[in-house]
Amino acid sequence: MFFLSSQFILKWLFKFDKDKWQKRQRQMQKSLRSMESIRKIKRELILSFKRNHEFFHVERCIEDAAGDPIAIQKMFDSIPVMVSDLMSGNESFQFAATARLSFLLSTENPPIDVVIQSGVVPHFVRFLNEQYGLQHKLYSVRALYAIGKGSLEQAVVVIKHGAIPMFIRLLCCSEECYQLKELVAAALGSLANQSPDFRDYVLQFGTLTPLLSLLDNHLEPPMLHEKITLLRACSNTLAIFCQRNPEPSFNQIRSALPILLRLIHLNPPVGVIGDVCEDACLCLSYLSNGSAEQIQALIDADVCARLVVLLGFSDGKIVEHVLRTVGNIFKRVDPQIQILINNGVFFRLNAILMHGSNSSVLRKTCSAISTLTARYRNQIQKIMDAHIIQSLLYLSQADNYDVEVRWDAACALSNAARRGSNEQIRFLVNQGCIGPLCDHILCPDRKTSILCLKGLKSVLKAGEIMYGTRNLYTLIITDFDGFGKIEKLQSDPDIGEMAMKLLMKYGVLAKM
Repeated sequence: MFFLSSQFILKWLFKFDKDKWQKRQRQMQKSLRSMESIRKIKRELILSFKRNHEFFHVERCIEDAAGDPIAIQKMFDSIPVMVSDLMSGNESFQFAATARLSFLLSTENPPIDVVIQSGVVPHFVRFLNEQYGLQHKLYSVRALYAIGKGSLEQAVVVIKHGAIPMFIRLLCCSEECYQLKELVAAALGSLANQSPDFRDYVLQFGTLTPLLSLLDNHLEPPMLHEKITLLRACSNTLAIFCQRNPEPSFNQIRSALPILLRLIHLNPPVGVIGDVCEDACLCLSYLSNGSAEQIQALIDADVCARLVVLLGFSDGKIVEHVLRTVGNIFKRVDPQIQILINNGVFFRLNAILMHGSNSSVLRKTCSAISTLTARYRNQIQKIMDAHIIQSLLYLSQADNYDVEVRWDAACALSNAARRGSNEQIRFLVNQGCIGPLCDHILCPDRKTSILCLKGLKSVLKAGEIMYGTRNLYTLIITDFDGFGKIEKLQSDPDIGEMAMKLLMKYGVLAKM
């Protein structure tokens, strides 16, 4: 009988178990790898589902976060994830990240520096290419617009990465993407508004041409009312192009005059249409602040008649801009001034003086008249014939107006006295202008004080010529304590000498 030793049996069992165990180990490792792969796929699917859910519902997520500080803070904390998504090759992730970043950049304390340092600005510019969708472009422009509104250094980053040419391409595209074009126009305006150099740089790309084309194509009903916010964005950017100190070259902006003429004719000038009209009037006020040739270009564009009409409207801002333009034209030559007069500008100005209640408008009206009376004697007579002197006299003494209004009215009267002929001064005195000049000679506004003293000096000289040693005007000035007030100006470093000479020459006669 064959017997196996226990040692052999144990050795065989051990060998059998070892092979089986190794085999099972290999199977288990394979199964674990399969399970890990499944879990990895599951995690990726869940993440992908979550990301895709954010992609399809990103606007709703943004709406829910708006006004919720906690939700906004969570979005701030996830900026690194957004940056990673934006730089990925997945367009869905890029879109969602762009939308969220553009939202954060529009919040009260936008993380502009954080976004710039993350290196995503070039990607925002890249997303403006044709292959990306309209919404993707919209959010990209919104992000660039927010960055461009920041500091000068932050705006430089937007320009450095080539945003301006891309913006102009979007303005020129034939697609009817009005919301996108509106945002692009605003973005260009924000960059130009940073400094005169930025404005000139933006204009160098030919930005004005597509901007004027947009305005021109949408000024007729029904487009006017349907796309009024687009017009508002374009007109505001146009106003930015015209402003700043120094102003742009007139030749760069000259092509805008026909469009500006159409804009100031928009009716009724209220609401958003009023804002567009206001922007156009602001442009004209800047463009009129130049040479006689520039003024002539405005006159040739036939804007004067409409400007005079706008002086009769109730919108204070529009009237202020028009008054600034009128004042600039009053600084120029007689034939140009006569165009305004022929269109009834004096009637409108007098109506403002008589019935106006807006202090700023009243002051600018007095300033425009003062500009004219300070330069041209022949225009003073026309102002007298239009009964404007009486309105200025009333304003200079009326307690129901701001003191600055009274000062400006007195300055206009003083300029008329300084530049007027003897007969015109006689008319002014007969109307009662000496009283206001004496009343404001010691006012705290230095310009008014000096002008009133010079006006009284002209009145006294005219009285000396007309009446000789029996200067009746010295008596009227004495009645208003004019010489007593002039005496207090003797220590003034600028006009003290003039005050002393007047006292020595005419004050003595007044006491005789």
